[in-house]
Amino acid sequence: MVQRGLVAAFGSRRSASIASATRPAATKSSIIACPQSGSITAAENDADDSQSFSSGDTLTLTFNQCTYSGDDVMSGVMIFTVDTVAPWVEGYGQFSGSLALVQLSSSSGTRLASIQGSVGLAAAISRRRPRSR
Repeated sequence: MVQRGLVAAFGSRRSASIASATRPAATKSSIIACPQSGSITAAENDADDSQSFSSGDTLTLTFNQCTYSGDDVMSGVMIFTVDTVAPWVEGYGQFSGSLALVQLSSSSGTRLASIQGSVGLAAAISRRRPRSR
């Protein structure tokens, strides 16, 4: 379900690199219908109106009783805030930030998991393919 929200937010820019992903100024949001019922609202905020992925930008995914299958339901909010972005060099880039989880819950049948809090994240992405030997 998280992947569906990320694809909705960034899917149209898959070929762009992190540091140069073109985005509309300020806030853009879209609503994605979940397979069974409910929805995911994906909202991007270009905090500095730079038209690129940069410090202070946010991506918010709001799960509105999103039912992926049978009795798998997700609700709550995930907010990713960008702290740093390293420029892409030869197909390699890095970024860091924080992920806030606000009353995020997932249920499946009689099982329920919920989480509240935040965590720091760091990621390195490479578009290089391993060399064949």
